[in-house]
Amino acid sequence: METLYHQTNKLVQETQYLCTQQYKRGVNYDYDHYDQDAIENDIFNCEKLDIYCIKGPITQRQNAKMGVDQLQYDSRHLTSAFNT
Repeated sequence: METLYHQTNKLVQETQYLCTQQYKRGVNYDYDHYDQDAIENDIFNCEKLDIYCIKGPITQRQNAKMGVDQLQYDSRHLTSAFNT
């Protein structure tokens, strides 16, 4: 679960960075297929992480769930940005 969480978080951060850099440069960036796939993978990973949280140790569930919820929020935000 830790590895998947860190991989998903890294994907979210890289995608956000890419979007921010393109916006700062004023470039009309045409998001390619890779970016959409990365976001879809983020969402899929978040769903898997949510299941892992439920199956994890009781003592770690609350902290794990908060981290997964933040990743889900970030993924939804990126999806919304790509759709607009």
